[in-house]
Amino acid sequence: MEKYELIRQKLDKKIFTPYGIDASYKTRTPVLNDWGEIESYTEVTSTVKMVPYDITKNAFDFTRFSLKDNGEFEMAVKYDEVLKTHDIIELASEEYLITEILPNYLKENVVNIVRLKKKLN
Repeated sequence: MEKYELIRQKLDKKIFTPYGIDASYKTRTPVLNDWGEIESYTEVTSTVKMVPYDITKNAFDFTRFSLKDNGEFEMAVKYDEVLKTHDIIELASEEYLITEILPNYLKENVVNIVRLKKKLN
């Protein structure tokens, strides 16, 4: 079996299955008016399993995550989840915008790391 597939399986078994939380993922698609301006968005909701990205650095704590000075935090999602910036993740009844999808430095993707920031209404 390929090295990267073994890594994916171990991450699933040892991280995502025991520690993962289900989060709602809302894919936003802009609705344009006749002038090409964004008038509103349509949303399609699905579920993704996420874990705090710095689980190995600090004590596992869902209330703290890996909070940065600017209020952003990072979460890991499985390698085959397709997420986009500016879409919405809902965790514990709070909505967060995906501000960045961190680059993958391996030859193949084994996990996706996303940066989230609380959505302002």
